[in-house]
Parts: sequence; C-alpha cells; structure tokens
Amino acid sequence: MNKDLSNNIDDRLLCPVSVDGVNIVHLAVHSGSKEPLNQMLSNKDLVQSFTGAGNEQGNTVLHDAAAVSQNLEAVRFLVELNDELLLHKKTNDNGETPLFSAAAFGNTKIVKFLAQLNGQSTINSDDGITVQLRDIHRRRNDGASILHAAVQGKNFGTALELPKMDEKLAELKDKNGTSLVLLARIPSVLKGGRQMGIGKKLLHFCVPVGCGNNDDADNLEKKDEHIKSSSVLRKGCPAVRKIWKEKREHKFALELAEKLVEKDKTWEDTILQYVFFGPPKVKEDEEESETPLFAAIRTGNTQLAKLILDEHPMALELINHMNQNILHMAASYRQREIFDFLKEKKIPMRRLARKIDAKGYTILHYCGRNPEKEAYSLHKKAQKWIKETSQSCSAVAVLVATVVFAAAFTVPGGTTDENGLPILLNSPLFLFFTVTDIVSLSCSLTSVVMFLSVFTSPFELEDFYVSVPRRLTLGFALLFMPMAATMLAFTSTIFLVIRLDQRRRWTMTLICCAAFFPVSVLALTHFPLFVSFINAWKDLFTTIRNAPPCS
Repeated sequence: MNKDLSNNIDDRLLCPVSVDGVNIVHLAVHSGSKEPLNQMLSNKDLVQSFTGAGNEQGNTVLHDAAAVSQNLEAVRFLVELNDELLLHKKTNDNGETPLFSAAAFGNTKIVKFLAQLNGQSTINSDDGITVQLRDIHRRRNDGASILHAAVQGKNFGTALELPKMDEKLAELKDKNGTSLVLLARIPSVLKGGRQMGIGKKLLHFCVPVGCGNNDDADNLEKKDEHIKSSSVLRKGCPAVRKIWKEKREHKFALELAEKLVEKDKTWEDTILQYVFFGPPKVKEDEEESETPLFAAIRTGNTQLAKLILDEHPMALELINHMNQNILHMAASYRQREIFDFLKEKKIPMRRLARKIDAKGYTILHYCGRNPEKEAYSLHKKAQKWIKETSQSCSAVAVLVATVVFAAAFTVPGGTTDENGLPILLNSPLFLFFTVTDIVSLSCSLTSVVMFLSVFTSPFELEDFYVSVPRRLTLGFALLFMPMAATMLAFTSTIFLVIRLDQRRRWTMTLICCAAFFPVSVLALTHFPLFVSFINAWKDLFTTIRNAPPCS
C-alpha cells in the first residue's frame, strides 16, 4: 500500500469498493491500528474530504472506527485530525453520531472516550447544574435513546455507564416505552446459569467475572485489566470464554435492572392517569405503551418483576387499557412462577383476584382460556418424553441385569474340581460379592418392571398427577442402586483376585476410583431430574394435607 499510494494520494481513494458504498479509507479502520490511516491521511489537504466521506448509510470513517471495528486507536487519531467529525452534521442517515453507534455496538471504552471529548454538556435544572449528554447523542431519528440502543444490543456494561454520564437517560421513552421495558422483554439474561447442567453450573461458579463494565473486553487482550485473574480465558478455551461472557452479561444485566428499577416512575404516571382521567381510549386492536412490570410478567421475567414490586410495592395496583391487573396478566400468559410469587402478597391478592376486566373476564376466565389447546400440546409432549425416557432406562437396566446374572455363574477365583464349591467361599469379601450381585440383579429387574409399567401406561391426564411421577421416581432410584451395587461387586472381585499388599495399595485405590466413576456420572446427570420428581411428590403431599376435610 505504501508503494502504491506514495505518489497517488488523491480523491480517487473515495471511490466505493463495495456494494454498500465503503471506500478504502473505511476499510483501513478495520486493521486494528492507526498506521494505515496515518499513511493515507499524510496529506493534510485531503483530511477533510477523506474523513468526512460517508457510505450509503451515511456512516463516516469515525462511525466505522467507533462501532464496527472497535478501533480505539483509530478513533483517537481521527478525532485529533478532524474534530468536526463530532458535530451534528456528521450523523448518519439514522441520526446516529459516532458516540451513539459505539454504544449500540457495545464499545464501552470508545463511548467513554467520545463522551469526555465533546459528548457532554451542563444544563440548568431545578436540581441545579447537571451534566448530561448533548442532544445530538441522546436520540436518533426514530426516537430511540442511546440507552435504548445499548439495551437492545444486549450491551449491558455500556448501558451501565451511560446513566453515569446522563441520569435522565433512564426516563427517556420511545414508541416502545423506557429502556426498562426493553430489558423486561429479554428474560433470558436475568436467569444466569439456571438453565445449565451441573458441570456448566460449577464452571459458571468458578469462572471470575472480572472488574469494570467493558462490553468490548471479550477480545481478551493480554493487557486487559478485566481478566488479570484468568489465564485460561486468555488461552481462548471456547467453553470457558462462552460461560465467562454469559456470566458477565448476567451480572451487568442484573445491576442495570436494579438501577433502572430504582429510577423508574412509569407506574406512578400510569396510576395517576387512571385516578384522574380514567383509562385511555385505546381500541382492542391497537397497541398500548407497555409498562415494565407488565412486560416482565408477559415474558416470564420473574426476577425483574420481583425487583419492581420490591422497590415499588404500589405497582401492584397497575392496570392496562383493558382494565387487566397483574393477576389477569399472569393467568393469561400462564406464568406460574410469577403467580406463586404474587400469592405471597395475601392482602392485595384477595382484592385483586375479584377484579373484572373490560370484557367482563375474571382471573378464572383467563385460567380456562383455550384450555384444550394448551393441555393437549403439553400432554403430547409429556407422553413422548416419558416413553423415550422409560425405553432408554429400561434398556440400561436390562444390560445391568445381564451382566450381574452372568457374574453369578463365574465366581471370582473359580471352583474346586472335587465338589464344585467356590475356592474363595470362606472369604468375607466373597460373601460381600454375593450379596451385592443379588441386590444388583433384584433391583435392576424391578427397575425394568417399573419402567415397563410406565411405558405401557395409558397416559391419561390423571396419571401424570400421581402414578407416573411415583413410578418414575421408583424406577430411577432402582436404576441407581444396581449400578452402585455392580461397581461394589466389581471392586470386591478385584480385592479377591488380586491380593492386597503394600506395593499394590495405590493400584487398588486407582482401580476403585475408576470403578465408581460411572456411578458418579450417573448421579450427577440424573440427580436434578430425580429431585424434580421428589419435589412433585412434596407438592402433592402438601396439597393433600392442606385440602379441606370432606363434609
């Protein structure tokens, strides 16, 4: 490039080199350094035209450097050469400044840098002189704020930094509402590691989050201050990197939710609107601006709904334009977890449960709404899962039974030629082997019977309430027992055949550990499922115990 451009630096470089109007100067910012730009912009007479040229979306070189390329070095260099890139006339076609674009892409370091240069201003307010972002950085053409853009892109670290620059950003609304409404519509990020298996949960617990709120720390630079404690992350292990990013995302999202909930006043405005002016005249087929609480209930974002109700208890009084309260919403969208949480609020619960919406529907109407379609779908899915699970587990149980049955006729140590009695008959370990082998055979065959009874069940809805959970619980328990007993029988056989002495102690220890490895894996993978069955039994016994006596 140096050779080609040494004597040919002119406006021809501004010709598009891609279908979206990008020129070679735009491409230079993607190099990760400022050197290509420094070479191209060595002619000071061409700085204004080169840096001010936009592509088909109106993005200048600074837009690309601040947003897509994450090139902080190039951003510093461009601003030093041409500070007019920060002016209002340098927004793109969507009305986004480079600072706005950097926030939308989660480039936290660049957001901080640009905000410190020319991004903030002081204004006089009732609270005195306050600092906020300049108007050109606060909103784009469609009304969305810079905080909206950061939340919508799931750049929660950047979103945490923006209210520090401008406290009023949390109150800005667009056609969808405040930024808290957007966060309420992303329930997965607030659930953290709850959807992971045990192994991933353990890794999720051990991986350090790091300090700071930089969303752009995922490139794991060697000198990055956020990952000093984790050399594994720098080596680029994909599984660890993914869990690390998810953990940071959950941490940032939770902190952001707490700060936005603390500043949220939409519930006050909504309640006052109804108290003094009544419900707004909104037709049934029209959309109403959704409150954060109702958005959280609709999407099943239980953690955020709890945060809102804990911070603003009066939000329990919220109703929408159809006169539906939070219980109507929880019943309508089948949010059992939220409904159970609301049941703890006993005094408001009794009053809210009697409310009737604009259609004349009670909460019970919504509980019974489309009952056949919802129950039929769940019923079919449950039948398929239980049949496949029972078939797989019965196959494993039959395999275990076959192994221990064969082991009963090939006793360790062999038999005598005279009377066919086992040679090691008088050893205590031989008795232990015999007992564990019989226990394993008995439990495995019983487990097969239990799973076959589940597999041949008619699978009526009533069966899922008592009989199916009971049979599955017993089947899983009986499947675990023969696996453990088989490994005990195997270990006792090793002790019988290989005499234990001081030289072989470490060998025997390793053999025993290896023998119980399959049992440990089975316990770790199936224990959560077994616990869910136990909890189902507890709920059943609680329901029976609390049921009113028969008259």
